[in-house]
Amino acid sequence: MDIFSVASRHMAWLSARQAVIAGNIANVNTPGFKAREISALTPMAAAADLAATHAGHITTAGDDPSGFAVVLQQAGRDVPHGENTVRLEEELMKASEGGRQAGFDTSVMKTFHRLVLASLK
Repeated sequence: MDIFSVASRHMAWLSARQAVIAGNIANVNTPGFKAREISALTPMAAAADLAATHAGHITTAGDDPSGFAVVLQQAGRDVPHGENTVRLEEELMKASEGGRQAGFDTSVMKTFHRLVLASLK
């Protein structure tokens, strides 16, 4: 398992997730809007680029061009008709968490890059 490809795949997932979070925040006052989320990135999906090799295979390409499935969030509470399911506090916490994860991925990639360069000397 190549650490660079895993970190790169995770960064792509984080980027797609941040775009969905931004869309949720932009629609916080839109009546009837349903909050969306990117499907979870499993360790196996992070490690390999999955491809549909047969027409009957299930694909992960949802609304998002990155190839990650976009799903509706569960509201977790009864939502009156015409109200939306976006909770601004939760969306901001997810955005902050994504920023921290991206920083961690970047530092891991930089560290392994330095190790590779040091081994070549």
